[in-house]
Amino acid sequence: MMTLAPSRPAARTGSAPAAKPRSGTRDSGFYRHDLDGLRGVAIALVAVFHVWFGRVSGGVDVFLALSGFFFGGRLLRAALDTSTVLRPVPEVVRLVRRLLPALIVVLAAGAVLTILIQPETRWETFADQSLASLGYYQNWELASTASDYLRAGETVSPLQHIWSMSVQGQFYIALLAIIFAFA
Repeated sequence: MMTLAPSRPAARTGSAPAAKPRSGTRDSGFYRHDLDGLRGVAIALVAVFHVWFGRVSGGVDVFLALSGFFFGGRLLRAALDTSTVLRPVPEVVRLVRRLLPALIVVLAAGAVLTILIQPETRWETFADQSLASLGYYQNWELASTASDYLRAGETVSPLQHIWSMSVQGQFYIALLAIIFAFA
């Protein structure tokens, strides 16, 4: 069971001062061995849902729940640690450095493929979807255009799967605001 108590200092071996382990790592003492394979199960659930359409779902739900659990737990442990000063800007920078590079690669590859494959009439829609993805409001963009996530066809956005990253980003920002407001 995970506790929210501050981490214990790491044992020192040698004369050099020990670096404080990052929260959530094996060295910090907060690593969850019982959740080790759960991400693999979530990947399998997503794959099964897409291969055998509609029969099994829940993989994205597992990813979102795990992300919230790990992120929220790390923030709460930091808030309870009297030696740690919580600052929102470094947390947002950490999130951006972790999440944005892969998203930019996907958007760049999608832009190249859109220009090469899609007719010019689809380019503006892709650009709108790209901005929504980059701004982490893709879920709201899809909802405002009444996009059917389960519909197949050439007019479906190739970026519609990014809705879950948008939900995750929105949750992170909301949780940051709540914890910083009460810490």
